[in-house]
Amino acid sequence: MGTANTYVFVRNEKVIAFYSLSAHRIQSRELPTSLAHGSPHAVPAYLIGKLAVTKSEQGKSVGQTMLTDAFLRICRATDSGPGARFIAVDAIDDNAIKFYKQEKFHSSPFNPHHMFIKMSTARKIVTRG
Repeated sequence: MGTANTYVFVRNEKVIAFYSLSAHRIQSRELPTSLAHGSPHAVPAYLIGKLAVTKSEQGKSVGQTMLTDAFLRICRATDSGPGARFIAVDAIDDNAIKFYKQEKFHSSPFNPHHMFIKMSTARKIVTRG
């Protein structure tokens, strides 16, 4: 339908990880107070959807690599097109919440599975290396 782009990591002709990116909008009331300061009611964002790594590759930094790749793509998109203030994810389970928290995401006060990171934080992550 043209609403998302999907990126796939293949090794030895096998898919080992993937994620999708799409435009998104966050209601400022969904954000933790620490992130919502100065936000309009509806905040432009990007959504990282369905970031997944095969079980055999979990714990080998593939998830972090895919997340960094997503951050890079989003930063490039905001450099040449519409900007966004946040990146959002919907963590599938408690392990995913733990992963995203380690990567500097914050949970919504209403649903811990809805998580957010500021664009400025993502940009710092990809430019420090």
